[in-house]
Amino acid sequence: MQQHNQDLVNAIQELNQKYIELQQNYKQFAENAKQNLIESQNKWACLAKELVFLSKELMNKPSHPQKKLDEIKDKITKYELFLNSNFDDLIA
Repeated sequence: MQQHNQDLVNAIQELNQKYIELQQNYKQFAENAKQNLIESQNKWACLAKELVFLSKELMNKPSHPQKKLDEIKDKITKYELFLNSNFDDLIA
């Protein structure tokens, strides 16, 4: 009987240790997910800011030299390709 109780205590201790490890892994996973989300939101905000900047630049100075207009068009075209791409393919 005493051996059976000791086996149960050992099993409970082992399960408790695994539970603590799972909790630690979960906390680390949640923190990583939070950081990834923040980083992603920052990147999208920077992209939006750049698009607004390019738009304002075009509106405020419609008489840019052709070279400058070509640079702005190239940037906008790159952003357009990115935004029209399949994001599932980018993640994989």
